[in-house]
Amino acid sequence: MARRVLTLVVRGRGAQGGVWGEAVLREFDETVTTWQALRWAAGGIRVAMRERRRRAADARRAGARWRRVSRRIVIGSATAAAVLAVLNQFVVTIAYEPSAGMQPTLRAGSRIIVDRISLHFGGLSRGDLVQISLPTPAGRISAFKRVVGLPGDQISCRDGFLIRNGVRVDEPYLPAGSTIDCRALTVPAHEVYVLGDNRAASADSRIWGPVAERDITGRVLVFS
Repeated sequence: MARRVLTLVVRGRGAQGGVWGEAVLREFDETVTTWQALRWAAGGIRVAMRERRRRAADARRAGARWRRVSRRIVIGSATAAAVLAVLNQFVVTIAYEPSAGMQPTLRAGSRIIVDRISLHFGGLSRGDLVQISLPTPAGRISAFKRVVGLPGDQISCRDGFLIRNGVRVDEPYLPAGSTIDCRALTVPAHEVYVLGDNRAASADSRIWGPVAERDITGRVLVFS
């Protein structure tokens, strides 16, 4: 009877108890007299109960530790997602060229890293590749174009070439044999004149007119 009680306390419903409880059971099996058995059972029950309480406390601490780790992981993941969202919205983002209007510089399907922040500090330069967001009746559309005229520049076309401020613009990035025709104008303040490198297939300022600087959403950094 004492052996059954001690076994129940040591092992509970499991097949194996704690280290000290199992040691007490082994020692109990070595007892000879009833008095020895009762003494071992009483002492063993105390040892087994302490061991079970310690294991339960360890399990609670492990659970609490895991909950803390899980909470940190969740908080860290949420923070990382927020940082990435901010970076994507305001610093750099990855975009794709959907059309052939900038070939051969940007091929259709090219992956492009766009810098969204430097425009606010350094402004634009002639020749910059930029991402623009244009308002249309169906909503805004995104496109990549090249800045060829800044505010105050006089833009015209002559003999198939782009003329800026009376001087033919050297455009080594164009496909061989490219020509252009356009309406002469002066670029208004706070606007820029943009063209696609594939002049035969590009919708650009020849159609839309100059683009407002506020509609330029980024500058191309890297493309592949």
